Amino acid sequence: MRKTSLKTPSTLQTLLTQSYEAEKNLRHFSLVASSELNTLLASVLGELETALSLKNTHPTDSIQSAMKAAERAVFLSRNIRYFSGVNSSHRELTDLSQLILDVINRVEDAFQLRNIQFQAQIENSVFAIIDSVAFEQAVLNLLWFGAHQLPEGGKAVLSLQVLPQGIQLAFSEDDSESTYQPFAVESLGADSMSVLGLHVSRSIVESHSGKFHCLKNSEQSLQFLFEMPFDSRLNKPHLYQEKRRFQRVTVNLPAEVTLSGKAPFRAQVSVLSVGGAFVAVSQDWMSFLKVDDTLSLKIFTESGTCIEIPQARVANLHPTGSYCGAGLEFKELEGKAKNLLAALVRTHAS
Repeated sequence: MRKTSLKTPSTLQTLLTQSYEAEKNLRHFSLVASSELNTLLASVLGELETALSLKNTHPTDSIQSAMKAAERAVFLSRNIRYFSGVNSSHRELTDLSQLILDVINRVEDAFQLRNIQFQAQIENSVFAIIDSVAFEQAVLNLLWFGAHQLPEGGKAVLSLQVLPQGIQLAFSEDDSESTYQPFAVESLGADSMSVLGLHVSRSIVESHSGKFHCLKNSEQSLQFLFEMPFDSRLNKPHLYQEKRRFQRVTVNLPAEVTLSGKAPFRAQVSVLSVGGAFVAVSQDWMSFLKVDDTLSLKIFTESGTCIEIPQARVANLHPTGSYCGAGLEFKELEGKAKNLLAALVRTHAS
């Protein structure tokens, strides 16, 4: 009887298998995430309706619950975006030490609720050129996994240090010196959202030319590593450039512009910040705009909310080409409009 030998999979077969697994994970992630998003947003609506019905009281608890649910919804929405492979090209010199400390402040309560002793060992003034919003999401996913999947009453250690091979961010169940071995994220046995969040972290770290490792030791304790390239020239104070005064995001929102003595005309907001915007207008209306003119602006969101800016100054003009329009500086902004703008910028930042 003739024996048959197993053939080694071809490169094409391997690529097809990897592609199939990636698509399967993406579809599963989208299904689970969309389900939780709907639940969270329903919670927001319910809490806000409760707050509105309590006319004679101060519905602080309801509003805070709604805010937490909305923040979680934004977090999941970003995970879907990054897991789908959409990574921003906007990178800047960032104080990575401070970014991680800020993330810790946001999640420490979650560790305390499960009586997990959390210890942070963060080296000061570690700088890197990164997409700060994306990397923040990667660290949030890592700590979210730890806060909800590590044993209750246990221990967690997060460390950031510069080693000869580069920047290393390590998250461990303990601080033992035992040897760790590679372990598949898919075999962790945790809930889907937490595990898929780690896939998002891996995607973000790898998009920054880094490496993501999941490890386990003989005591079954987990360790996760982010390894990033490091340029020692960045760690000099005089090279640290101040960020823009206001963070800018790309949007596509309809607007209405009103000049003194003229009827309102339609426009489109393509870049937005708390301090200003770029408004695309037709060539016909460009002739009416001049630098330092004052105008009023209404921005309409997808939810039907209108953000009104009573006074905005024309800071610069782009009279021709595909980016025909005006850069505006907001001169007068009420509290409600400022809060709505800040929420828009935060949710679109990625």
